[in-house]
Amino acid sequence: MKASSSKIGYINIRSLIPSLEEFKQFITSNNFDVVGVSETWLNKTMNYENILIDGYRGIYQSKNGRGGGVGLFIKVGFNITRIENEYTNNSSFEQVWIRMRLSKMDIVLGCIYKPPQYSQSNFLTDFDDILSSLAPLSDNICCVGNFNLNYLNYSSKEVREFNLLLSSLGLAQVFTNSTRVTLKSESLIDLIFMSDNMEVVKCDTLASMFSDHEFIFCEIQIPTLRKKTELKKYRNYKDIDIQQFDQNLRSIPWRNILDIDNADGKVDFINSNINALLDLHAPMRKIRLSKSKKQPWLDNIRHLMKLRGKALRVCLHHTAWEAEGSQCEGSRAGGRRLS
Repeated sequence: MKASSSKIGYINIRSLIPSLEEFKQFITSNNFDVVGVSETWLNKTMNYENILIDGYRGIYQSKNGRGGGVGLFIKVGFNITRIENEYTNNSSFEQVWIRMRLSKMDIVLGCIYKPPQYSQSNFLTDFDDILSSLAPLSDNICCVGNFNLNYLNYSSKEVREFNLLLSSLGLAQVFTNSTRVTLKSESLIDLIFMSDNMEVVKCDTLASMFSDHEFIFCEIQIPTLRKKTELKKYRNYKDIDIQQFDQNLRSIPWRNILDIDNADGKVDFINSNINALLDLHAPMRKIRLSKSKKQPWLDNIRHLMKLRGKALRVCLHHTAWEAEGSQCEGSRAGGRRLS
């Protein structure tokens, strides 16, 4: 099985228009297949026809006022469909989602920008609903964006809860390097997460001259799947002449089974006569079937699995909260005993 790879990048660009020429040169020279952009600072009154990059198609989600805005630039040639549903259209953070084909792999891909002031608990609830609605569309989900959640504080409650949400849906955050460094701070708030069955070849940052955030990217391996087939034998019973079949069935000397002394011999006698009758009226045929044909009922099973994971996450969250409460009560009790 041969395999190819695909490069997916992301940048929090903090105003796309002033850096457009540098951005064009950057993504074309590095040959990215998909690039997510947040804080484009585009609004719905702008003429998007001026935001053109040779060889790429742009999909945007913009605000009515200043700031924010997300977008995806996808290399021309990929089959893509924009995803919009009741969850992706109704949230307080910004997002854009597509479904696309990378070689033989179907993938749901999105770009997110969560403003710093947006409640983390509300975000987790909304994001859970969004991911659960997207999960039945594909086994492969990839998302890039600025979540304003510092992953360098890995043991913090916010990061632990976010990881719990991802793991319950079969997803994992794959980026580990700092993505924004200032004289006073260092943080990892620009993230890439994807389905844990996707193979990551490389994750890294590239220095950019058009933002105070690092350009991050990952390279994923795309298996070129050969269509699997199997040879199946079957009998065609539709064209049997029932009258002739009944006549041949009655002509078999069934009473001869009484002359056979052992059970195995009796079974062989019955089987051989029935098979000979079937070979005469419905001979065995061969057909080549595709093993990769998708069964529609699998979507329902996937959806139920996601709901099960969501219920587990809620249960674990409440269990952890009760455990923390018990520890606090024990600490206060211990304090009274010491006094």
